[in-house]
Amino acid sequence: MRKYKVLIVDDEKAAREELREQLEPYFMLEIAGMAQHVQQAREIVETLQPDIIFLDIEMPGLSGFDLLQQLPELPAIIFVTAFDQYAAKAFDVNAVDYLLKPIRMERFALAMERVLERLLARHHDLQYTRPVFIKNGNRGTLIQPADIHYITATDNYITIVTDTQKSVIKSSLQQFEQRLDPALFCRINRNQVVNTRQIDSTKTLPNGSMRLTMKNGTLLETSVRQASRLKQIARLP
Repeated sequence: MRKYKVLIVDDEKAAREELREQLEPYFMLEIAGMAQHVQQAREIVETLQPDIIFLDIEMPGLSGFDLLQQLPELPAIIFVTAFDQYAAKAFDVNAVDYLLKPIRMERFALAMERVLERLLARHHDLQYTRPVFIKNGNRGTLIQPADIHYITATDNYITIVTDTQKSVIKSSLQQFEQRLDPALFCRINRNQVVNTRQIDSTKTLPNGSMRLTMKNGTLLETSVRQASRLKQIARLP
């Protein structure tokens, strides 16, 4: 499981330690560092690139908002402060949440739910939209997942079909399937996976399976078992 790096920024040591303790049950998080002022926090961000920052606002010298202005890209921000007058400004910078000290356990749990949902959604998008590198012998090419029409497995090889090419690589269908967005790609039988957005039309057969006409004109057939799953993913009647 992916671990998300956390930075805690607060000028009070007791506040930093309290947050550390509250984060202990969240095994998917890793405390990457703790900082007591903005300059120290900026150095940690540049070095470790945390996914989440728990950020105090009023600190000696520069404020939490000053830190955000210095960062080229913002991670997920949860403000933790004793002052409620900055809430509107916090959400102007797209903060995930705004926690008031002393932090109530139920509010902390809600903040964690929100930040993990955001990070998982962000990771999902990156994971499934980046190009897939395909190596054929000494040649390599990048294929956008959205361009894949379907994939067929034969023995220890799979054939990836797009608008412009067919690529044969040594891989199991199950291994390659893990690189594809399960919200878009569906196993239709033992040996084939389709991109549901590349389906042009469907026909339900008497035995309960489905015949698919792909946008490139190819005819494919589902198993009876996978027909119902395809209907759910592709939202077919």
